[in-house]
Amino acid sequence: MMNLDFFYGRTPEILVADDTLDSLKLLSESLRSHGYGVRSVTNGTLALASAREAQPDLILLDIRMPDISGYEVCRQLQHDPQTQDIPIIFISALHESFDKVEAFAVGGVDYITKPFHIEEVLVRIQSQLVWRFTLNQSQIHNAQLEQRVQERTDQLTASNRALRQEIQERKQIETDLRDSEAKFRQISEHIHEVFWLIQYDAQTEKFGQIEYVSPAFESIWGRPCQALYENPWEWLAGIHPDDRPRVENAFIQDAAQGSFDQEYRIVHTDGTVRWIHDRGFPIQDQNNRVYRVAGIAEDITDRKGAEQTARFLASIVASSDEAIITKTLDGIITSWNAAAVKLFGYTEAEAVGQSITMLIPPERQAEEPRIIEHLKSGEKIDHFETVRLHKNQTRVEVSVTISPLKDGTGKVIGASKIAHNITQQRQAERERDRFFNLSLDLLFITNSGGELKRLNPAWSKLLGYSPQALLGQSFWHLIHPADLELVLQAQQQLEQGEEIDTLEIRCRCQDGSYLWIAWNVVPFPRKTYSMVLVVIFPSAKH
Repeated sequence: MMNLDFFYGRTPEILVADDTLDSLKLLSESLRSHGYGVRSVTNGTLALASAREAQPDLILLDIRMPDISGYEVCRQLQHDPQTQDIPIIFISALHESFDKVEAFAVGGVDYITKPFHIEEVLVRIQSQLVWRFTLNQSQIHNAQLEQRVQERTDQLTASNRALRQEIQERKQIETDLRDSEAKFRQISEHIHEVFWLIQYDAQTEKFGQIEYVSPAFESIWGRPCQALYENPWEWLAGIHPDDRPRVENAFIQDAAQGSFDQEYRIVHTDGTVRWIHDRGFPIQDQNNRVYRVAGIAEDITDRKGAEQTARFLASIVASSDEAIITKTLDGIITSWNAAAVKLFGYTEAEAVGQSITMLIPPERQAEEPRIIEHLKSGEKIDHFETVRLHKNQTRVEVSVTISPLKDGTGKVIGASKIAHNITQQRQAERERDRFFNLSLDLLFITNSGGELKRLNPAWSKLLGYSPQALLGQSFWHLIHPADLELVLQAQQQLEQGEEIDTLEIRCRCQDGSYLWIAWNVVPFPRKTYSMVLVVIFPSAKH
């Protein structure tokens, strides 16, 4: 019987390929009776298929088979990575020609001649199997040993790498610390704020020495930094007497608690008063005990001035008789003064956060996009006359001036609008225009050069001219040559702002005749124009 100890308790499997059935039967039964697993095939094709399907531990291969020779089967198995390590023992009859050299050349490990003694066959088989199993186990052990060596090598390499990394990190930490200290000093010595550090004893709840104060202390307080190192409370001496008790108590009580945040005045050594915003931040050790307080003191004099100016401007806006509104570029109202409440009827709470389009009549909605485009370009819109809606939906005629609002970088972020109610003014102008057009007297407006800018219909009835025909013409052409000097004197009076009560001159009619007319002339509100009221009345000259 086979000794399974050689094979580590596993039953070896043998593939037998022989086209001689008696020989195939004898070998198969003998091997099975000795404990081997056996697969039997009768030709080379089946032998190749069986070996590739499940690799046996050894192959007994007949050389002479009807389809494929044992040499060719061996050659193909040797070229297949999956089967190339299977030991092959050739079987040959004594009367057959047998080339031992070729048998070993194609990959055979041994040969057996027929008729054979089964004991010899078993010895040869066991010898090859033991050698193969021993080799396999040796390879496995070697692989395991190599794996353990590689794992240990990897561990040592990792440990070495970690050690080098730790050394490198420590060096980097030292470099970073030196770098951080240098950067800290560069920042603290060049910022305009005062950065300070003071010792604190958590047990006694007392402050100790100043550990650091930035050079800005000298420029803001006007006192040397060395004075603080010698006396940590020297900074209190520069605080305005009215603020000093409050600030000192707040520092003692709040600085170590993280709530010291004070605004106070100091008196510089040059006599000027400055506003300071001072804050303290406690620093704890690994036991969560405060051992140091860091702080920063900022000169906010300019900010305080700006706040005062802003409050002053806000009071002006709030008390202004003009409606003042601010909005974003999306048209959202952001502020709304009392005059806007009076003009449009909406309270501040009702207006802020709403779209400015709620004030624009439907037929004028296109105005807002055009206004926004001008504002985005940084353009100011002066005295834009338009119509807006009151809360009760009545229409209000307004003159608006719209200016772009910019941030610190110059970017336009919104707009301010000043709206003036011109409803009564426009009503008066319409009434004046009605009087102008319906009057039976000659009415006209000229500029300072005498160019006719506007004439009423009475010109057609009295002088025969169509007002449209005279627009742009010179009034001087209508004056009788003998009266030009008189009119020139009247013009000089107008330029001095004087009203001319009666000026009797002859004017040329369309048919060429002249008509004596008594004029009343008044200066027009615009300096470049004169308004002439003409009253026709009987006179000795006429």
